[in-house]
Amino acid sequence: MKIDTAGTAREYVAFILTGNGRQDIKILEAICEKYDHERVLAYPKLPAIGGKTGLAVIDSAVGIFEHIHGEIVVLLLIDKEHVKDINKYF
Repeated sequence: MKIDTAGTAREYVAFILTGNGRQDIKILEAICEKYDHERVLAYPKLPAIGGKTGLAVIDSAVGIFEHIHGEIVVLLLIDKEHVKDINKYF
């Protein structure tokens, strides 16, 4: 898999949303190297809302997803210190 940060690919398998940690993207790049290089994951640059940490990243992404029609697959990576009770969200 490839990660597209520039928004140049025509088709994406999923969108990746993370906080402001650089380690998240490094881990994803290492995982993607192990899979085929035809599929592309979108890693959009989002405006900083609420420091872009934890669940605030979802608010930043709303503007991107409101223009997409159909099904959207999102991979949301959040550090556990930003989520007090994971059962609250499921």
